[in-house]
Amino acid sequence: MPVDSDFGGCFKVVVILAVILVVFAWIFVQSGTLETRQEVFIKDGMPYTTTRYFFHWDRFFGYIKALPGRASRLFTSTPDPLAPMK
Repeated sequence: MPVDSDFGGCFKVVVILAVILVVFAWIFVQSGTLETRQEVFIKDGMPYTTTRYFFHWDRFFGYIKALPGRASRLFTSTPDPLAPMK
């Protein structure tokens, strides 16, 4: 006797969320949002190294705002200035 399951609907939601997460991560990396700096300091006569993480959300949103311009340049044919004239 077949049992109806709602697992198919749950799977679709999980796949959609995974795709959204992958797109966000790709844009996050491509835009250079995360900046890391290593700082060395001396405490009690011992050198310590720490890593500071800086998030530049202006770069992230600037990357997203520039996507339409990038897409139009990608699909617009412009003549190559180095190509010989025919």
